[in-house]
Amino acid sequence: MSLIGTALAIGNAIGLGELVGNWLGGDNGSDIAQNIIKTAESITNKSMPDDILTALDDGKSEVSAKVYEQILANRAEYERMAFIDKRDARAMQLKALDKHGWFAKNFLYLYATFWALYSAAYFAGVTFFSLPTGNLRFADLILGFIMGTVIGGIISFFYGASLKQPKQTGL
Repeated sequence: MSLIGTALAIGNAIGLGELVGNWLGGDNGSDIAQNIIKTAESITNKSMPDDILTALDDGKSEVSAKVYEQILANRAEYERMAFIDKRDARAMQLKALDKHGWFAKNFLYLYATFWALYSAAYFAGVTFFSLPTGNLRFADLILGFIMGTVIGGIISFFYGASLKQPKQTGL
C-alpha cells in the first residue's frame, strides 16, 4: 500500500478520513502521510501497515483514541503543510497585480471568466439540447468535472476553501 493510501486508511479507521483526505491532496501530501503513519506507528508499536490498521480496526479502542488525539494535536501543522501551495498561488497573483501590463494584471480574471462562461454554456447546452444517446455518459463526465473541479477551483481560489471540522466520534 502507498504512503498516501496507508495514511488515508489510518484516517478512515479512526474517524478522520475526510479530514486526512483533504490534507493529502496537495504537493506535500506524501510528507503529511509519512507523519501520520509515524504517529500511528509510535502509538500502536507496529511497523507494518496491515498491523497498524488491525490495531486501529474497531475505531473505539484506547489506541485509536490516542492516534485520533495526536493527529488532531498536529492539525495546525498538517493544514499549514497542505495549503501552503494555495498561499503561493495567491502571492503570485499579488505580484502580477503590481505589473504595469494590462494583460498581466488581468490574466487570472480573464482565465476565470473564460472558464465560468464556458461552463455556463456547456451546462446550458447539455441541459437544453438533445444529445446523441452514445454521448450521454461523456456529457455527464465532463459536466461533473466542470462543476466540481473548474468552478469549485475558481471559487476556492478567489474566496478561499473552507476546512471541515471532524465529526465527534465519541472517542
